[in-house]
Amino acid sequence: MTLPLFANGSVVGDYTPLIKYLEEARKRKGEAHVDDVVPRGEDLEYVKKIVESGTVSLAELLQILTNKFYSRVDGEVAKHVLETCRGVSYTEEEARIEIAKLLAGWCIEICSTLGIVKLRPRWKM
Repeated sequence: MTLPLFANGSVVGDYTPLIKYLEEARKRKGEAHVDDVVPRGEDLEYVKKIVESGTVSLAELLQILTNKFYSRVDGEVAKHVLETCRGVSYTEEEARIEIAKLLAGWCIEICSTLGIVKLRPRWKM
């Protein structure tokens, strides 16, 4: 399996739906949409600020970041991709949440790779 840039697989167990989402979003919405969706410098700074303010669990950080990424995810594209990848029906809201969770996990892995956060045990979604 190919991993996105700076991903290490320590949080996200399967990047296939996210990679397919980015490919499909690029086709339907263009490169600018993909650039808006993927984790960027300001997201890494946000994580740094959160972890510097006190101890936060991985589950809490995932939820905070999922909420942050949710608005960036296109529900129609997410629904199509997840239904195709997993063969299960999703509402657009459920699909947006699922892709946002994957983006959140990727963001945490980027932060881990860059030394912004330290993950203790191996924990995968």
